Amino acid sequence: MDWRIQHLTWTTAPFTDPATRSVVPAESPVVPVTLIHHGKQRLGATIPNATALFLNLSHMFHTEARSLLRKCITDKDKFGKLPDDEAFSFYERMMGSAVFACTALEAFVNEQIPDTYTYVDSSEKRFTRVFNKEQIETAEPRYENR
Repeated sequence: MDWRIQHLTWTTAPFTDPATRSVVPAESPVVPVTLIHHGKQRLGATIPNATALFLNLSHMFHTEARSLLRKCITDKDKFGKLPDDEAFSFYERMMGSAVFACTALEAFVNEQIPDTYTYVDSSEKRFTRVFNKEQIETAEPRYENR
């Protein structure tokens, strides 16, 4: 199974799928799927995990950057200057890798916040700031007068 799947799990005992009436054996993988309507087609797609997608993008960009750096070094001119195209592509891939690594970290932290969690900040004297999960993720509090 692909490591980027959201909430991959397995069955513990056989059961009958209510939609298809087919028997699903024990230890079968179970993954969340969404339906996509495209014109007259109805397609199913496995739901990926955002943290895993961003982490994979970071790794891909970093791997490309290392390859570009090796190419730059072999293609340098007689004065040691690296070719602009490969050098700039290297910088872009390294920047992308760093941005996606940070985004993966943020996505992971947001996934760890329980849906019912509320953070109350009463450090101000005149009002209290209350954050629900969505507001914590976006840093947009709601204010309550004391």
